[in-house]
Amino acid sequence: MALHEELCATCRTLDIASLFITELEHEEAIALGPLETILNKSKDCGCCKVIVDSLLAQQPWQKVDVNMILAFLRAEGNGTDVWLYSYPFIEEDNTSPTLRVAVSTSHGKQTSRLPWREHVGDLQLMRTSAKQLELAVLGHGKEMQQTADVGIARNWLDDCLRDHGSLCSQPGSGPDSDSSFGRPSLLRVIDVSSRCLVNLPNGTQYVALSYCWPRKPGLTNTRASNIDFREKGSISMSKGLSETINDACNFVRGMSERYLWVDALCIVQDDGADKAHQISQMDLVYGSALLTIVVAPDSTEAEGVGLPGYRIRTKLRHQIIHKTHGVELSIPKPCLDDVVSYTRWETRGWTFQEAHLSRRLLFLTSQQLYYQCACGVRCEDTTGEGLTPTAFIKHSTNLWNPKSAYENDSDDNWGDMFLSRSAHTDASRLLGTHDLLLTDFCRRELSFPSDILNAIQGILKVFSDSMRTEFYAGLPLKWLDHALLWQLYGAGERRTGFPSFSWAGWESIVDPPVWLGTRDTRRLITWYRCVAGQLLSCETDAPMVEEHASFIVPPDNTIQNIKAQNAPSHDMMLVTTTQTASFSLSTMSIDYVHHSTGKDGEHMWILDANSHRAGIILLDRGWKSIHVTEKAKYEFIMLSMAGISRVGDLLNFDEAYYEDREWCLLNVMLVAWKSDGVAERVAVGYIHCDAWREAGPATMVVHLV
Repeated sequence: MALHEELCATCRTLDIASLFITELEHEEAIALGPLETILNKSKDCGCCKVIVDSLLAQQPWQKVDVNMILAFLRAEGNGTDVWLYSYPFIEEDNTSPTLRVAVSTSHGKQTSRLPWREHVGDLQLMRTSAKQLELAVLGHGKEMQQTADVGIARNWLDDCLRDHGSLCSQPGSGPDSDSSFGRPSLLRVIDVSSRCLVNLPNGTQYVALSYCWPRKPGLTNTRASNIDFREKGSISMSKGLSETINDACNFVRGMSERYLWVDALCIVQDDGADKAHQISQMDLVYGSALLTIVVAPDSTEAEGVGLPGYRIRTKLRHQIIHKTHGVELSIPKPCLDDVVSYTRWETRGWTFQEAHLSRRLLFLTSQQLYYQCACGVRCEDTTGEGLTPTAFIKHSTNLWNPKSAYENDSDDNWGDMFLSRSAHTDASRLLGTHDLLLTDFCRRELSFPSDILNAIQGILKVFSDSMRTEFYAGLPLKWLDHALLWQLYGAGERRTGFPSFSWAGWESIVDPPVWLGTRDTRRLITWYRCVAGQLLSCETDAPMVEEHASFIVPPDNTIQNIKAQNAPSHDMMLVTTTQTASFSLSTMSIDYVHHSTGKDGEHMWILDANSHRAGIILLDRGWKSIHVTEKAKYEFIMLSMAGISRVGDLLNFDEAYYEDREWCLLNVMLVAWKSDGVAERVAVGYIHCDAWREAGPATMVVHLV
């Protein structure tokens, strides 16, 4: 802890302690002067030093200094003055809020600055000083140990087990859930006392490990190795045991738990049947674990040195504490989401479902320990013990929980990433969560592209139960009309072995239609899926809407038409009777400011026979450069009705020729025909209903692969 009693003339006028007692709103913030002046005075003034340290700690994963911050502020043209104000960090019913002090580069007035360049730092009161000021210690800072505190991790787990009930004991249960949950079968675990593999005894708890495999995997369980891992001590005595797994065994034992599940040793890696069985029950493996330990070192940390901060103190674990104005202040650590965002663990495909399937997570990071469950987040540098699950926590602070099972409508405090296992009562919300999670997953990396569905199979099983639907090629059948509307934002590179109509069929950035709710699409056609050479109906609750009768293809005719076709069989294929029509495309792209297209995408106009703008589509730039010419015609198939006619101020068509009205657009798919008569998806877009009618669409059976 740094002790500073010397203060500059400006800081001597401050009453820092009062900011933690009574809220000082942003509009009434205290002016400290230009950042340049504060920087010069920080060598001698303890308070100015705290301000500078708070700025530098805001984004520790970036190598920034004050001169870089000054350059950003000057470039934005809003001055470099700094202000202090205080805000509610924690609010609970019938208690006074816990306040934090914000360091800001604005005086409460709206500027063109990005949020993290306005709110540039935080100060928290240490709980020793909170007691002196007769404040509750909840939400105030606490001093960290040199290395990860195994004892406090055990306390967090015990608090959760004692106080949170079924919300955390039954994975994915909502506050009013009655969901039940099974346990994995034929599960091997490491006995951390005997250092050998055992079958999980009935009725016992175990801890799971979520980590990134090192580039050199080290010791794994294979038949080829001829190691009998059931013998006591066999794991410790075998060559190649990674420091990560060794540390994890010791950590689990330190928490007074006995069994640990680690994929490298608990799955026989060269046994196809065993591997398939274990992958198929990943939702149970992680969902049933008492706790999942996440190994998430900073990307700058060396690989394979064990659990971060456990035996050896990491550089980022350093805690900044100052004493000034008679009180102890610290710079709070970043929120959990920000910390893991800059780790390799956050980039990997397999770790994605491990995090979302687990009931309780203990993150070992380079910054500190974080504990996360459906009811809250705990960390070593701030007192969170005793927080109720319904407490309001300021967004993006170190106790904020993006996976909260509780909604607090006083701010964007609701955890949109909460994976519920309860049967849906709000289909639109659950579908939105599905789309958000899938968006995140599609940005993850896989060592083997063929793992794309295996790596999310556990999450899809959970959604299958909660959404009451089957999945086909990664798409929920009950909401197939919605699910087919995903967009490709990366280069149009196909993933072999998966169909073009599925997001899984592309090795690129894919966005599910998160901007659409369940009521933004209306059904017009009936889909069938190919399973083992048989055509099965794709279940749906969506009725045909009679006001769109001219577009509806009667489902009774569909199956008869399909069976009359002698189409080739594919492992994953969708079949329907729908309308098809031809249009041309503009050769110039659109500056579609409300949608990011990424570096590989371009929005193009779909043109009618008179070259009027009839619709819009997002195309891969590579495909466009090869295929789009001024006189060419392109074939589209009708998918569904679209309830959105514009984004921002830009209509999806030329309103001088086509009327803007409710349900005036069709969702359409641009397709390419293969030599065997089946169609492949190229892209999805919108076309105005009137333009579609004028194009003289034909009705035909389409086999989509």
